[in-house]
Amino acid sequence: MRYLLLLTVLTTALFPVKAFAKDKSFDPLGVRLGSFLLHPGINVAQTHESNIYKTPHNEQGDFITTIKPSLELQSDWDLHHVKLSAQGGLGRYREHSDENYQDAKLGAYGRYDLDYETWLDGEIRYEKTHEDRDSPDDPNGDKPTEYNVTTAKLGFTRALGKLHLFLNGRLKDIDYQDAKSSGVVIDNDIRDRLHKEADLKLAYVFTPAAKIFLKGIADTREYDNSNRSSDGRAFEAGTQFDMTGKLKGALHGGWIKRDYGAGLKDVNIPDFGASVLWNINPQASLKLGIDRNVIETTAAGVSGYIRDEWFIDADYMLKENISLNAALARKDDDFIGGTREDESIAAALGLTYKPRRGLDVFARYGFTDRESNMNSAVFKNHAFTLGVGYKF
Repeated sequence: MRYLLLLTVLTTALFPVKAFAKDKSFDPLGVRLGSFLLHPGINVAQTHESNIYKTPHNEQGDFITTIKPSLELQSDWDLHHVKLSAQGGLGRYREHSDENYQDAKLGAYGRYDLDYETWLDGEIRYEKTHEDRDSPDDPNGDKPTEYNVTTAKLGFTRALGKLHLFLNGRLKDIDYQDAKSSGVVIDNDIRDRLHKEADLKLAYVFTPAAKIFLKGIADTREYDNSNRSSDGRAFEAGTQFDMTGKLKGALHGGWIKRDYGAGLKDVNIPDFGASVLWNINPQASLKLGIDRNVIETTAAGVSGYIRDEWFIDADYMLKENISLNAALARKDDDFIGGTREDESIAAALGLTYKPRRGLDVFARYGFTDRESNMNSAVFKNHAFTLGVGYKF
């Protein structure tokens, strides 16, 4: 609570109140191609991290240069919608070149309008990425572990009248590449898996400002070369609200049940979550959230881990083209069937300056502190970033 009070004071009392509304003259216009808009962009940043391997002792720091080109093409139609996107992620370490990475993302989204407030939508995404060094599953290879994620989603929405219906199905294929440690191959095939998920949500609208909902989720996680496969079900009941844009959000409670094979411990726990956006005045906003999830892991003898997470995020406009952001988050991880417990605190402060349309100049500071009853999992890391981004 003291963090919430601190950020509220920063956004309401510490700065003078001026009626700065969002100035759209700084938004990118894009390149018009018939009935489509094309948005090319690039982001270049220089970061210094104090502990790149996320270790409790013998910390090693380094400078990292990141380059992220992007391309987005979306339709500008009255009915239906199409969006294509691509993004690259190049990371180069000045002294620890083994940590260099090349990431990429490709995505395609489409919506077909069947009737008023009724549509089908679908999405396909492909991501080539790498595992962070603070991951509980990091095999501590000579280089970061690379993996590919392919996701497909199909949904149906009927949001007409008092009763709204949302039906979605998803497939996610995760494929890990083998790693090496001192020349010895680390077989990551046992981590490859396919996630299958379907969810049904029914919402009843009392007024434009308030609705209640019920949601059911069923999912299966199938491993290709391991007997860690599991079946899960979840149930949620909650409410969504919007007080004329000043205060809006959602909260829910429910239950999570997950059955594992291979003698691993099952999960049968309460579920909860909430998110609130408070637009304090035209120049300041505060976001709050809390959530619970069961996250997959391949640690020996452990089913997964229960993550309870909360965050506070404050935004403040110093001028029409200068904004300040402060964020605070905490994650508590309880490993199911094991004794490991982690507690992570992350804080960040950032400043963004928009000298002209589409151009961002930014500075960021981030701090992460993870405590654990497993000594090798404890670490602290400071990250300072200066960067510039441009989007047409």
